[in-house]
Amino acid sequence: MYSIGQLAKLSNITVRTLRYYDEIGLLKPSVKSEGGHRQYTEENITKLHNIMILKEFGLPLESIHEILKNKLMEITELLHLRLKMIQSEREKLEKMERSIQALLDFSLLENETKWIKLFESINSYPTNKFELYKIKEDYFSMEEQNVIDTLPVIGDGSEQTNNWISLITDVQKNLNGDPKSEIAQKLAGRWLALVHKMYQGNIELSQKTWQLIKNGDKDLGFYRFDSKLVSFIDEAISHYVENSGRLQ
Repeated sequence: MYSIGQLAKLSNITVRTLRYYDEIGLLKPSVKSEGGHRQYTEENITKLHNIMILKEFGLPLESIHEILKNKLMEITELLHLRLKMIQSEREKLEKMERSIQALLDFSLLENETKWIKLFESINSYPTNKFELYKIKEDYFSMEEQNVIDTLPVIGDGSEQTNNWISLITDVQKNLNGDPKSEIAQKLAGRWLALVHKMYQGNIELSQKTWQLIKNGDKDLGFYRFDSKLVSFIDEAISHYVENSGRLQ
């Protein structure tokens, strides 16, 4: 048997903490004298160590109480539990990271820093993958969908997405210029080169998708370009093709 003071010293926690654990029913001493003196057994010590491990894992006392329920857990069970917690936390962090990255991407694409405008943009961007899949079935073959599934996704932080956003922002900076100017023609060349890479050389699919984006009659999960940008890039590419004789 161990007194509360001995157990506190042995486990490197305070007497106050042990009293609190007793009060909430988390760790009750095996023996409690009429004078209020607490006595702890080896089983109590083992349970306390399990509590301390779970607490170290970040679990609140209420959850620890539910987990133990007076049944001691093996160390492997505790490790598996902690692993699940870490995996869950990681998923939440990754989701948060994607959301923040998406906001940053939209702020660049929309050239906007006002919160209301940013949230309007991101909320208009479809995220339900199953619904998107069903919609795309009506427009694309399975082979085409396989290519489309590799296209840049706002918020994924990939190099291809960053290159795409960089190009769009460069185009936006020159919308008031002449689509036939030298700068516009370089942008058209960059646009065609990136599209060729994104669509894995499938020019027909890239043109088909661009037309659907321009029509905007169905939300297919693609970024919605401003009509001014669409007109500018169309004219710039048309002039580029006339002079070079090739799409890419």
